[in-house]
Order: sequence, then structure tokens, then C-alpha cells
Amino acid sequence: MEEYGNQKTSPVSRRCLSCQRVARSWRGSVLAYLSGRSTEYGEHIRMFNKYAKTEDFKRDMKDREERSKFYQSLSKERLQSITEFELGEIILRLWASQLWGNKEYLVQKLLADNTLDTIKEKLSDLLWGEDPIERRYEGFLRRVKGLGPASITELLSHVHPTEGGIWNDKARKALTFWDVIDV
Repeated sequence: MEEYGNQKTSPVSRRCLSCQRVARSWRGSVLAYLSGRSTEYGEHIRMFNKYAKTEDFKRDMKDREERSKFYQSLSKERLQSITEFELGEIILRLWASQLWGNKEYLVQKLLADNTLDTIKEKLSDLLWGEDPIERRYEGFLRRVKGLGPASITELLSHVHPTEGGIWNDKARKALTFWDVIDV
């Protein structure tokens, strides 16, 4: 652990904090930021604008909305009563789980390494706790074995989309490419 401001945080937590700051400022400043670099990023912007007019884009946006609604429906009370099957549904719907060939193994391994009660308690605290989001993230990462930063930040970003973003390899590469962060 290291000091970060007046808090002790790990390097992973600092990345989470960095991701939060980027997400908070992203909506208001990205167009202004990119407009000054239009020649440098023009082709990428044109490609995105072309994609935004396609049926694939509409389908992808609908999928994102449905995922967010599903995860936002996981109230503190509902999380306390989930079954192993429902936990599996929560985990298997994550984009971070899609790279697993045997997705059922992921859920079984998660349950073998943690009790269902521990997962329910920590998941409830992660999504609905009163501590700052970076502390909830760090606490979940330390106490629940089997889910990493990509899964944890994805859960948080679906439930609290204005509080932070997904922190995975694609996000790191994109934010580095756009010179938003230096990782």
C-alpha cells in the first residue's frame, strides 16, 4: 500500500481512481479535446461516425442498455437472497467473462474459492456500500478471489455509469492511444 492523497491505496486502486477521473471528465471534454486533434484522429472519428449509423451500433447500444438495467436491478436486498444459479447469471453476463471457453468453470471456481455468503456480502457492499467507490473496489478485490479489475469495474460501471469506467486491456489501450492517460 502507498499513500495517495491522504489515503493508503494499492497500485490497482490508483488505476481505479485514475479511471474514475477520466470517466467524470470524459463526457464534457472529449469533443473539445479531440477537436484540437482532428487531423490526428480524424480517420478514427469518421470510422466511429460511420459505425454509429449501422444496425450493429443500434444492437450494441440495446445490449448495453439491457445489461445496465439487469445490473442496476441488483438491489442490496436482492443480492442478499441470490442463489448460486443467480450468481452464475450475474457473472456470466459480464463482458469480462466472455473470453472464458468454459464459463461454468469460472462460476464453480469462484464458489470454490469463496463462500456464497461472502460473495453476496461483498458484492452488495461493492455496488451499494457507503464508502467511496475506490475503497469498495479495493475491498472487493482483496476479499473475493476469482474476479479481477475488468469484472469488478464492469459491475460498477453498469450500476454507477457516471462514477467510473471499465478498466480492462481495451480501455487501457484506447485511453493511451487517445493520449488521455499515460499507463
